[in-house]
Amino acid sequence: MSETQGATPVCPYCGRDAELRTGADVHGHRPDLSRKRFWICVPCDARVGCHEGTDVPFGDLANSQLRLARMQAHRLFDRIWLTGKLSRGDAYAWLADGLGIGVDQCHIGMMNVEMCDSVVGLCVDPSIPECEMCGNLWPILVELLTDEGHQSICHRCADAVGGVRDA
Repeated sequence: MSETQGATPVCPYCGRDAELRTGADVHGHRPDLSRKRFWICVPCDARVGCHEGTDVPFGDLANSQLRLARMQAHRLFDRIWLTGKLSRGDAYAWLADGLGIGVDQCHIGMMNVEMCDSVVGLCVDPSIPECEMCGNLWPILVELLTDEGHQSICHRCADAVGGVRDA
Protein backbone atom coordinates (compact mmCIF):
# COMPACT_ATOMS: atom_id res chain seq x y z
CA MET A 1 0.00 0.00 0.00
CA SER A 2 1.36 3.43 -0.87
CA GLU A 3 1.33 6.48 1.32
CA THR A 4 -0.88 9.30 0.02
CA GLN A 5 -0.68 13.02 0.56
CA GLY A 6 -4.41 13.47 1.21
CA ALA A 7 -5.28 16.20 -1.28
CA THR A 8 -5.12 15.95 -5.04
CA PRO A 9 -2.74 18.55 -6.51
CA VAL A 10 -4.36 21.32 -8.55
CA CYS A 11 -2.90 22.48 -11.86
CA PRO A 12 -1.53 26.01 -11.44
CA TYR A 13 -2.21 26.73 -15.13
CA CYS A 14 -5.89 25.79 -15.48
CA GLY A 15 -7.11 25.04 -11.95
CA ARG A 16 -8.14 21.43 -12.71
CA ASP A 17 -7.39 18.57 -10.35
CA ALA A 18 -4.37 16.58 -11.46
CA GLU A 19 -4.63 12.87 -12.26
CA LEU A 20 -2.36 10.24 -10.74
CA ARG A 21 -0.62 8.20 -13.46
CA THR A 22 2.21 5.72 -13.72
CA GLY A 23 5.50 6.39 -15.41
CA ALA A 24 4.46 3.95 -18.14
CA ASP A 25 1.56 6.32 -18.98
CA VAL A 26 3.61 9.51 -18.77
CA HIS A 27 7.01 8.38 -20.04
CA GLY A 28 6.27 5.30 -22.13
CA HIS A 29 9.67 5.52 -23.81
CA ARG A 30 11.45 5.33 -20.43
CA PRO A 31 11.12 1.84 -18.91
CA ASP A 32 13.17 2.99 -15.91
CA LEU A 33 10.28 5.29 -14.93
CA SER A 34 7.44 2.84 -15.54
CA ARG A 35 6.84 2.01 -11.86
CA LYS A 36 7.11 5.60 -10.62
CA ARG A 37 4.05 7.75 -10.07
CA PHE A 38 3.26 11.17 -11.49
CA TRP A 39 0.55 13.76 -11.01
CA ILE A 40 -0.41 15.18 -14.40
CA CYS A 41 -2.76 17.71 -15.94
CA VAL A 42 -3.30 16.30 -19.42
CA PRO A 43 -4.67 19.48 -21.09
CA CYS A 44 -1.73 21.57 -19.86
CA ASP A 45 0.92 18.83 -20.05
CA ALA A 46 1.88 19.87 -16.53
CA ARG A 47 3.26 17.16 -14.28
CA VAL A 48 5.31 16.32 -11.25
CA GLY A 49 6.81 13.08 -9.99
CA CYS A 50 6.09 11.52 -6.62
CA HIS A 51 8.35 10.47 -3.79
CA GLU A 52 9.20 6.77 -4.02
CA GLY A 53 6.36 4.51 -2.91
CA THR A 54 3.96 7.38 -2.29
CA ASP A 55 1.53 9.69 -4.03
CA VAL A 56 3.30 12.70 -2.47
CA PRO A 57 4.53 15.06 -5.21
CA PHE A 58 8.12 16.33 -5.31
CA GLY A 59 6.75 19.85 -5.78
CA ASP A 60 4.19 21.73 -7.85
CA LEU A 61 2.97 20.66 -11.27
CA ALA A 62 5.15 22.15 -13.99
CA ASN A 63 4.71 22.75 -17.71
CA SER A 64 7.54 21.94 -20.13
CA GLN A 65 9.25 25.34 -19.73
CA LEU A 66 9.28 25.08 -15.95
CA ARG A 67 10.35 21.41 -16.00
CA LEU A 68 13.36 22.34 -18.14
CA ALA A 69 14.23 25.24 -15.83
CA ARG A 70 13.99 23.00 -12.76
CA MET A 71 16.11 20.28 -14.37
CA GLN A 72 18.81 22.79 -15.27
CA ALA A 73 18.76 24.30 -11.78
CA HIS A 74 19.02 20.85 -10.18
CA ARG A 75 21.75 19.71 -12.58
CA LEU A 76 23.96 22.65 -11.66
CA PHE A 77 23.07 22.90 -7.98
CA ASP A 78 23.35 19.17 -7.26
CA ARG A 79 26.92 19.17 -8.53
CA ILE A 80 27.83 21.46 -5.64
CA TRP A 81 26.89 19.00 -2.90
CA LEU A 82 27.67 15.85 -4.89
CA THR A 83 31.36 16.83 -4.97
CA GLY A 84 31.45 16.33 -1.21
CA LYS A 85 32.82 19.84 -0.63
CA LEU A 86 29.55 20.73 1.09
CA SER A 87 26.98 18.47 2.67
CA ARG A 88 23.57 18.52 1.00
CA GLY A 89 22.15 20.46 3.94
CA ASP A 90 24.97 23.02 3.87
CA ALA A 91 24.55 23.43 0.11
CA TYR A 92 20.83 24.13 0.54
CA ALA A 93 21.63 26.61 3.34
CA TRP A 94 24.10 28.37 1.00
CA LEU A 95 21.51 28.41 -1.80
CA ALA A 96 18.74 29.71 0.46
CA ASP A 97 21.01 32.50 1.66
CA GLY A 98 21.95 33.40 -1.91
CA LEU A 99 18.28 33.50 -2.94
CA GLY A 100 17.26 35.45 0.17
CA ILE A 101 14.76 32.81 1.31
CA GLY A 102 14.50 30.45 4.26
CA VAL A 103 15.99 26.97 4.05
CA ASP A 104 12.48 25.57 4.56
CA GLN A 105 11.40 27.37 1.35
CA CYS A 106 14.46 26.29 -0.65
CA HIS A 107 13.04 23.46 -2.74
CA ILE A 108 13.63 23.55 -6.50
CA GLY A 109 10.44 21.55 -7.08
CA MET A 110 8.46 24.51 -5.73
CA MET A 111 10.31 27.22 -7.68
CA ASN A 112 9.09 29.15 -10.71
CA VAL A 113 11.19 29.81 -13.84
CA GLU A 114 12.59 33.09 -12.52
CA MET A 115 13.72 31.51 -9.25
CA CYS A 116 15.29 28.60 -11.15
CA ASP A 117 17.17 31.15 -13.28
CA SER A 118 18.44 32.69 -10.04
CA VAL A 119 19.65 29.26 -8.89
CA VAL A 120 21.53 28.86 -12.17
CA GLY A 121 22.99 32.34 -11.77
CA LEU A 122 24.31 31.47 -8.33
CA CYS A 123 25.77 28.15 -9.45
CA VAL A 124 27.44 29.28 -12.69
CA ASP A 125 29.91 32.07 -13.23
CA PRO A 126 29.33 33.34 -16.79
CA SER A 127 32.91 34.63 -17.00
CA ILE A 128 34.23 31.06 -16.94
CA PRO A 129 34.49 29.52 -20.42
CA GLU A 130 32.25 26.53 -21.03
CA CYS A 131 33.98 23.33 -20.09
CA GLU A 132 32.74 19.80 -20.64
CA MET A 133 35.04 18.43 -17.95
CA CYS A 134 33.95 20.59 -15.03
CA GLY A 135 30.51 21.83 -16.10
CA ASN A 136 31.37 25.37 -14.98
CA LEU A 137 31.12 24.51 -11.30
CA TRP A 138 30.70 27.70 -9.32
CA PRO A 139 31.08 28.97 -6.58
CA ILE A 140 33.12 25.95 -5.54
CA LEU A 141 35.32 25.96 -8.64
CA VAL A 142 38.05 27.98 -6.92
CA GLU A 143 37.99 25.59 -3.94
CA LEU A 144 38.24 22.60 -6.26
CA LEU A 145 41.22 24.14 -8.02
CA THR A 146 43.11 24.19 -4.73
CA ASP A 147 42.28 20.53 -4.04
CA GLU A 148 45.39 18.66 -5.12
CA GLY A 149 43.53 15.41 -5.65
CA HIS A 150 40.82 16.84 -7.90
CA GLN A 151 41.35 15.92 -11.54
CA SER A 152 38.18 17.05 -13.33
CA ILE A 153 39.01 20.74 -13.76
CA CYS A 154 40.50 21.42 -17.15
CA HIS A 155 43.41 23.78 -17.79
CA ARG A 156 41.19 26.26 -19.67
CA CYS A 157 38.84 26.73 -16.70
CA ALA A 158 41.74 26.76 -14.26
CA ASP A 159 43.35 29.54 -16.28
CA ALA A 160 40.04 31.45 -16.49
CA VAL A 161 39.80 31.76 -12.71
CA GLY A 162 43.53 32.14 -12.14
CA GLY A 163 43.98 28.73 -10.56
CA VAL A 164 46.56 26.08 -11.15
CA ARG A 165 45.63 22.43 -11.64
CA ASP A 166 47.95 19.52 -11.15
CA ALA A 167 48.32 17.57 -14.39
